[in-house]
Amino acid sequence: MSKAKEHNLSVIILNPNQTSYIDEEEDILENHNEDLLPFYLSSKPLPHSSSKPIPNLSTSYEHILYAYDNIISKFSPAKKFYIVAHSAGGDNLMHLLRQRQDLVLSKLAKIAFIDSIHSISVSDTDEIKDFLKLNAIHFIASDKPMGEVIQLSKSPICREASAGHTKHEYTSGSCINGVFDFFF
Repeated sequence: MSKAKEHNLSVIILNPNQTSYIDEEEDILENHNEDLLPFYLSSKPLPHSSSKPIPNLSTSYEHILYAYDNIISKFSPAKKFYIVAHSAGGDNLMHLLRQRQDLVLSKLAKIAFIDSIHSISVSDTDEIKDFLKLNAIHFIASDKPMGEVIQLSKSPICREASAGHTKHEYTSGSCINGVFDFFF
């Protein structure tokens, strides 16, 4: 967020992993009248909250399309987008590109995939493939210095570089300077 502010960027954070919610009316722990101490002292599982799928957002693909169609495309005044896609966010971004190619590519400046799961499909257009080759980078978990060019894939869809950390969860923080150097 600080780096984005330094570049006078607005930020939208999507969490397509969040596809359900806790139903408070059916929250077993919240409404449990019994003392929970016996559960803690036994091998029985604790009563658990009841989660329900979020309507129209019950999959990560639905989430990303809904966020784009109903929020980003309607309310964002941005003329250009810079996207950071971490982990499964890369797959979700590829789905968005496939489903809204003309709308998204016309405003997309650069993509930084970070230790991402993404791939090219045989149905992907040349426009998507060309955009990725020229305007995307994939920072991959690695023990090499951040930004060092590496090639993990036999035929990468975009440039590949070390994220500067071997642990998946730390790759975003480790390569943030590389992301902004690539963007600007």
